[in-house]
Amino acid sequence: MNTTYLSLPSPAKVNLQLNIINKRADGYHNIKTVFQYLDFCDHFTFNLRQDKNITLKTPMININHNDNLIIKAATLLQQQYQCNHGVEISIDKNIPMGAGLGGGSSNAATTLLALNYLWGLHLTKPQLIDIGSKLGADVPFFIFGHAAFGEGIGDILSPMVLPEKWYLLINPNIHISTSKLYNSPKLKPSTRNITITSFNIDTATNDFEPIILDQYPQIADIFNWLQPISSPRITGSGSTIYTIFDTREEASTIAALAPAFCSTQVVKGLNTSPLHNALAN
Repeated sequence: MNTTYLSLPSPAKVNLQLNIINKRADGYHNIKTVFQYLDFCDHFTFNLRQDKNITLKTPMININHNDNLIIKAATLLQQQYQCNHGVEISIDKNIPMGAGLGGGSSNAATTLLALNYLWGLHLTKPQLIDIGSKLGADVPFFIFGHAAFGEGIGDILSPMVLPEKWYLLINPNIHISTSKLYNSPKLKPSTRNITITSFNIDTATNDFEPIILDQYPQIADIFNWLQPISSPRITGSGSTIYTIFDTREEASTIAALAPAFCSTQVVKGLNTSPLHNALAN
């Protein structure tokens, strides 16, 4: 049966550890990180077109159409494999941009996986990961489909089984530029050499965290407010602070106390991607 329509989730992620090793000749950085999915998702619909037009029906504020990773992903796939089909895409956007939750990268990965299916390309996961790495460092993880230890630019991935805890996400609605952080003179190569076997959530660090707390007083204020209550951390290169709890009730109790100017979500950590679960079904 030919499929002409797909409805798919595009999940967020959290970095439980993020260490920056060095800068590469191609401008990317080598990192060591631990990724886990969250059950906090954008939601996509993809409708097959018989012409080659790629259209995004949902306007994205402050993003030029041709700079949108969704459009870039679809266009790259279409051009690389001389596909004669197009697609009409709609998105219900929930994951904030510049928040360190991987929304843009997840959207690109969702687009690649959906169009591989809709366009009947039959590309393997390694082939899609190779394409995804051209779009952004986090895209391969969202194609990979399982919680992982990431090396290289984040494209060398080894599966991990992590505790599926409850997360309180607190976002102060501040957009942080990833490239600005990577180019910060305060970012120094990490002296930590974590491995997949030595990772310990209790001693995990994020090399961006001290820079973000120094440059964004609002984020530092939330961080300091949370410290007596729990163990706050910052995910990725974004503005989201997260804390980990054993139960939804514990996380919800703290969420109710958050400053009014913040957005909060209580979400579950997941080892398997909701996107891959949806495609499998």
